[in-house]
Amino acid sequence: MQQRSPQAMVGRSSAAFRTASTRGAPVAGLLGGTVAAVYGLNGPALSAAALFALAVVSLIPALKPDVFVVEPDDGVTTAHVKP
Repeated sequence: MQQRSPQAMVGRSSAAFRTASTRGAPVAGLLGGTVAAVYGLNGPALSAAALFALAVVSLIPALKPDVFVVEPDDGVTTAHVKP
């Protein structure tokens, strides 16, 4: 996140990610309780597994790296860098 955000926006984008991740917890709790009441105790785990599978499938196109690797200048790890 720090490499992709402009220097002046790093704090704002960090706060936005933190807010989005904590804001969904109460909604997820209500949804999990509703699913457990309707489908039984295995319902929340099965729906979480289904959502995880959908997330993995949707993120497959994002596997292409867009951050360039910079050759280190420390003199220690240069033996492992291919020219």
